[in-house]
Amino acid sequence: GYLLMPTGPDAVSVVYCELLPHPEALAGITVYENELCATQAARIPISGDSELTSRLGAESCCFIVSGVELAARTPAEARLWLRAVGNVKVKVAAGAPMPSHEELGVIRDAIREHIRDREELRGDPP
Repeated sequence: GYLLMPTGPDAVSVVYCELLPHPEALAGITVYENELCATQAARIPISGDSELTSRLGAESCCFIVSGVELAARTPAEARLWLRAVGNVKVKVAAGAPMPSHEELGVIRDAIREHIRDREELRGDPP
């Protein structure tokens, strides 16, 4: 999904990010210029000891992954990113096997359902 990411000392860009599951060598967030995923702009690795924190404040959209500051559109979206990244971090640390395509589909469907439920609660159009 879309996140804000610093691109210089006084600059920030809207980027499209994809969370990749483990194995260890691949676990991370791939950052693209846009949702077409044609041009990779950066990669944020995730290991068992990666930093994963949210900024102070109950309604903060900001969080840090492996030393990179990011911001989501809403606090709920930031919490979803933190939860998903935290799950990958735990699996990498535990040496869990790579999820199958079917397991990834179940996880992605659960995330989509969670987002849909949140939008319905807020009254957002589909």
